[in-house]
Amino acid sequence: IQPVDAHIIFDSNNFNNPLTIQPETVGRYMDTTEAKNQVYQMMSSLVSGEVELTTRELQPTTTKAMLEPQIQLRATAYTPISTTSTEERNLNIQVAFERINGKMLAAGETFSFNTVVGKRTKANGFYQAIEYAYGDQRMGYGGGVCQVSTTLYNAVLYSELDVTQRSNHSMMVHYVDPSRDAAIAGTYKDLKFKNSSEAPIYLEGYTNGSDLYFTVYGEETRPQNRKVEYQS
Repeated sequence: IQPVDAHIIFDSNNFNNPLTIQPETVGRYMDTTEAKNQVYQMMSSLVSGEVELTTRELQPTTTKAMLEPQIQLRATAYTPISTTSTEERNLNIQVAFERINGKMLAAGETFSFNTVVGKRTKANGFYQAIEYAYGDQRMGYGGGVCQVSTTLYNAVLYSELDVTQRSNHSMMVHYVDPSRDAAIAGTYKDLKFKNSSEAPIYLEGYTNGSDLYFTVYGEETRPQNRKVEYQS
């Protein structure tokens, strides 16, 4: 029986506990060489007897105990959805969430919103909705995804991961305080951050219809009484 490593399972439908661990399985190995030699000796000397078959355990490389520290809650952030948000805007938000939800970043890996979500085009599954551009409001494919990047940005801030690229909008947005937004545009405005921890992190994103949520899971090495606050 081959050993099976413990592994993390991400359930996007379980908002309260999306990360669970499948425990490891210990394997077993039988070395038949010695048993064969004993059988050959008995046959060659025409002597009857018993041959004991012994097994030994094969330990997996990764155990549940090793993974448990890696799925702790690091931070959560949310932003409210406007009651005037159109169906097309909400669909764009859903598309972006689905592409980020469950994303795992290894230690030292960099996340790029543009790379993960992709181009905001009709061919890539996005709809036309109001977006901010050049100091004005206009229709464009992917309108609304900036609220997704902004919500993620705030979760990353509270997780104290290294933000390596972030841009503001050309106008004030209604769903966060000034300086707390993260605009996405073309290839020149992106949200990038690095997993500066020493263990993998996992991103969970979902909407309940009235708010957008992002949660960052990973190994929590900060003191329990530590508080993080940002002032606009």
